[in-house]
Amino acid sequence: MIKVLITGGAGYIGSVVVNYLMENGNFEVCIVDNLSTGHREFVHPKAKFFDCDLTDFGELKNIVYDFNPEIVVHFAGVSQVGESNLDPAKYYKNNVFGGVCLLKAMLGSGCKKIVFSSSAAVYGEPLEIPMTENHSLKPISVYGESKALLEKMLQFYSDAHGFKFLALRYFNVAGADPDGEIGQSSKVATHLIKFAALTELGVKKEFYLFGDDYATADGTFIR
Repeated sequence: MIKVLITGGAGYIGSVVVNYLMENGNFEVCIVDNLSTGHREFVHPKAKFFDCDLTDFGELKNIVYDFNPEIVVHFAGVSQVGESNLDPAKYYKNNVFGGVCLLKAMLGSGCKKIVFSSSAAVYGEPLEIPMTENHSLKPISVYGESKALLEKMLQFYSDAHGFKFLALRYFNVAGADPDGEIGQSSKVATHLIKFAALTELGVKKEFYLFGDDYATADGTFIR
């Protein structure tokens, strides 16, 4: 049985991943989530769960050491671009310092494999369309910068300690688990696809697309 520790496992993407692992493989899953944006009812009943903030290194270290995972999947963090520019300290604390605490706990336990939930925000303004993952990293928000910084830290840990990591740079995330039991449920989410769906349903009155001079059929941007 493969032991997987998932941070942010009560959140949108994390909870779906936990459910998939629990229902489709030989996995033992431990979830660490402070429930600041996650939902306790989204936690899979067969997964171990700890209500813990990643910045609480003492508690986090005990959890990681006791569970002794083979791999960590790191979804935890704050993710509102606009808010990040107004409250940068919150994003450096949660996304950067919290991530460093996690890496330090992993190193101490001997776990050196991690999948990191990064963001397309690390790229900044596109220099070419379509963008590739080799595009330069020039984030234009504190949120994007916080993700880029932890990616750099992962590379440093790889160079210094032999960590193996994968950083997933999402653009737009959509969907739910196959049974429709869990999915995007945040009332304050500003995600593009959710806004488009709410407008189509009549919940929102207007949906804005910015730009009308792109090389597409109607001049609007394709993401």
